[in-house]
Amino acid sequence: LFGNDIDNLKLKITTSGMNIIRLKILDDDRERYEVPIPIKWYPSNVEQQQQQQKIKFRLTKTKYNQIGFQIVRVDTKALLFDTSYFAEGFIYDDKYLQFMTTIPSKNIYGMGENTHSSFQHNLNSNMRYGIFARDQRPIGLNENLYGTHPFYMVIENDGNAFGVFIFNSNAQDYKFSLFERDKSMLTYRTIGGILDL
Repeated sequence: LFGNDIDNLKLKITTSGMNIIRLKILDDDRERYEVPIPIKWYPSNVEQQQQQQKIKFRLTKTKYNQIGFQIVRVDTKALLFDTSYFAEGFIYDDKYLQFMTTIPSKNIYGMGENTHSSFQHNLNSNMRYGIFARDQRPIGLNENLYGTHPFYMVIENDGNAFGVFIFNSNAQDYKFSLFERDKSMLTYRTIGGILDL
């Protein structure tokens, strides 16, 4: 997009217990900025990894050899995070990162701090929200506020729930949209750092 695509990416996947996967996509040739605040992350040891995981990671490849990935709930086969449908929309540029994923429900909450008319996202609004903190009291709709919280929670159609945290402190934006009858999608963009989910 900006002419500085990063060609050699490294995918680092770790688990913590049976319910949490951490996915980091890094430049394999040079270091990039990462948020300098440690996360309390307790990677599973070998014995824990051999236990039955409740969610699993898998790579996908389109007929055009584009790589995507999925996070799957093992017991229901629900695709909690699936970039394979939008593999061509994945961009890892020096100053622009983007991914698009399908979401197995229309019940989406979170990604603040900005004002909304309801807790549940309106998927018909075609609204793109910025994630960039500013000292602004809540005086209207669609305004950035004091903090940035790139986390969203989904209540699936069968009553299960999951959350996704995006660990990035650069300027970001996102848009939730309808995808299919019972599904939605997320387009996420940022201007730097790494993808750490």
